[in-house]
Amino acid sequence: MEKILTVGIPAFHATQTLPILLGSILTQTIKDEVSIIIANDAPEDNDNYNFLKDNYPILDINILSCEKNTGPGLTRQRCLDNCKTDWITFIDADDVFMNPFSLENLINNITPNCIEV
Repeated sequence: MEKILTVGIPAFHATQTLPILLGSILTQTIKDEVSIIIANDAPEDNDNYNFLKDNYPILDINILSCEKNTGPGLTRQRCLDNCKTDWITFIDADDVFMNPFSLENLINNITPNCIEV
């Protein structure tokens, strides 16, 4: 199935909270249409997130490693730079999607920003 939305997750020492967030993505009605980018921002954690791909094989997870800590702004930019869908949304590694329709509602309510010439 074609992916229509990327969920960008900046992560800094988030091995404890990411499983809870990914669990909330598993409940989403459009989880099969979602790509996930976890952008690690702690070089010492570069190998610590690999277990997520094994534990959540149904999710399309891409983990970006880093050479040095750059802060949340540049970490989000790395998600943008690696996004392959038309739409992206961000969520912090210690947040969750409370409603199983959160991402579906987001996609259904996007209106193109068109400028007529």
